[in-house]
Amino acid sequence: MMSFDQENSESLETLQKPRDLTYQLALLQEVEQIDEELEQRQAKYKLKYYIPNLIQFCFHLSRSLTKAFFGGNRSGKTTAVVVELLWHLTKWYPDWYPEENRLWGPVRIRLNCEDFTEALPNVLTPKLEEWLPESELIDRKKNQQGHYVKYVFKDGSILSIMTYEQESKKHEGTSHHIVAYDEPPPRDIRIAEKRGLVDYNGKELYGLTPLSEPWIFDEIYDTDDPTISSYIADMRDNLRREVTQELLDAYTNIPLSIREFYAKQFLGKKIGTHSEEAIKNFEKDLMPHEIDARVHGKFMYLSGLIYKIFTLAVHVIKPITLATRWPRYFALDPHDRKGQFILWGAVDPTEDVYIYRERRFQLPMIIPDCTLETKRLEQMYEEHVVRRIIDPNFGQKIYGNSGRTVAQEWSYHSQQQGYRMTFTMGNNEIVAGHNKVHQYLKYDQTKPLSIYNHPRLYIFDTCPELIKSLKHYVWDEWEGKTKDKKDEKETPRDKWKDYPDCLRYLLMDNPRFNLPQVYKPAKVLSYT
Repeated sequence: MMSFDQENSESLETLQKPRDLTYQLALLQEVEQIDEELEQRQAKYKLKYYIPNLIQFCFHLSRSLTKAFFGGNRSGKTTAVVVELLWHLTKWYPDWYPEENRLWGPVRIRLNCEDFTEALPNVLTPKLEEWLPESELIDRKKNQQGHYVKYVFKDGSILSIMTYEQESKKHEGTSHHIVAYDEPPPRDIRIAEKRGLVDYNGKELYGLTPLSEPWIFDEIYDTDDPTISSYIADMRDNLRREVTQELLDAYTNIPLSIREFYAKQFLGKKIGTHSEEAIKNFEKDLMPHEIDARVHGKFMYLSGLIYKIFTLAVHVIKPITLATRWPRYFALDPHDRKGQFILWGAVDPTEDVYIYRERRFQLPMIIPDCTLETKRLEQMYEEHVVRRIIDPNFGQKIYGNSGRTVAQEWSYHSQQQGYRMTFTMGNNEIVAGHNKVHQYLKYDQTKPLSIYNHPRLYIFDTCPELIKSLKHYVWDEWEGKTKDKKDEKETPRDKWKDYPDCLRYLLMDNPRFNLPQVYKPAKVLSYT
């Protein structure tokens, strides 16, 4: 009789013998069949197997009423928008999607794109077909051009599609829970669509490469509105790779709590759609400003910024004490219809310049009103203005029927009010002026700011229009249509140039501390 150990030893030998070849082949076929069925299931129900990259994940988690995904080409922006819309239409929400973002019951969603000829058939429809589960759809309808523009889902939810080719009036009149945009919409279409969100306090979703429509920068991206959130994705955020802790640690600009939540869901999973080689092949035919927008997701029209070194964190400061003995400079850029643009600057003993006040005098104010208000401000703060500079083009223009130039009109009326102002014509050499402003703005960006490394120009945060203008002050449109022929025009755009012109005139006057001054005790002043 065999012992217990002998019996188990023989059993172990039997288990360790090579498997029968037929059995191994059958097992392999079974595994292949399981893999195939899994692939078919993932293809059929792709929406349930969606794995976002980290920027897409942040976009989906946002609870904002308006959220925008600014991305380079193939960064995953259209996928993020389409997937989120389909969650609301099918109710196939992933477990990690915020409860407060979910919509229950039938919903009405509008999706807008650029046109019916290219964007819809070549981009949007294929993307919808890729992620849309047929099992949840009961009907779809085409327009006269043969493109699907309406999708009806099981629970009565409806997705309708329109384009920017259609006039804004056609975008009005229908209430929606969500309005989405694939690529930048014209502002009038956005306003028309937004009216339809009022009934449901609906949401806006944007997925776009910022190549056009500068209004989006001001109203969607660069805004303090707490109901709006924006996310920028580089093409390389959507590289095909595995989610590792090392990868997540590189995203230091994303809160640790979000990275940890993402890791809990997707660590070890595969994400992305393209390779580094493909991105490099794409980049090699692009110009630098195109790379900014198409690869890095930055606003293209800002790639022509004239003062790229201008930085809010460095050049914009809270108002500080300005001693009354510091000489003041006054720069004026007058216009017939736009009004009178004015900047005041102070020069400290080290000859750093502080722009501390801005004003725009508009109709119905006329020059006597402007001079009186200028007198009031300067006397209130006991300012000793040593130089007044005026735009040489408009400053020498004859004003009305008086026979006097604009500069002379200011001098005449200020003298009548007992506060004579005399003007120097500004130096209007644009290239030299831009270089001068750069000299005042520059500092070594590779080193910490210090007493030895800092700009010579500071702007009080009580000058919001000047600050905004400098952030938008760009060269005019690029000329030419090919990479070989494309050159930058040497002319700034007219929009946003008035306050930067004032700044240029002021600094081209070489403000100095050692000009004749009236010395008075220093006092703390508050400028508004």
